[in-house]
Amino acid sequence: MNQESNGSLQLRYAVRGPLCAEERKLLQAYVSRMPELDVDWFDARDDEELGLALVTGRYRGCIFADAAAATDAAIAGNIKFESMEKRGLELRLAVESPSVTSPQASLDSLITTENVARRRRIAKSRRQTIAAAVLSAAFLAGAFGLFSIRY
Repeated sequence: MNQESNGSLQLRYAVRGPLCAEERKLLQAYVSRMPELDVDWFDARDDEELGLALVTGRYRGCIFADAAAATDAAIAGNIKFESMEKRGLELRLAVESPSVTSPQASLDSLITTENVARRRRIAKSRRQTIAAAVLSAAFLAGAFGLFSIRY
């Protein structure tokens, strides 16, 4: 957290930057309504950098435009919401979803989404590895058959 020159404590947050002009307006309006917040902006395409910055201990939490933006980050897997929860970092949404009853409920939902997406990525990686092994074996068998016919 940062200290202002007058001695009052400021809250430092990371802001996941907008993907579109509408998100930019939402985030800028939210940050302007909260003058006590000291924010660092991260481009939406730099989620991996944002995820690493959140574990440094420099931030009190992270601000997203809305639940959809946070869900996109959870699915991509670059921001570890489970680690955020363990570190006590706060999740803020510039626009709250009517279906979300509390920030903790939102964080719990993102952790579930993150875990499901991680399992899907692992399963996809396994399928791709198996497919590559089968194709390699088929290629080698074909190449062996081709060379054995010629000689």
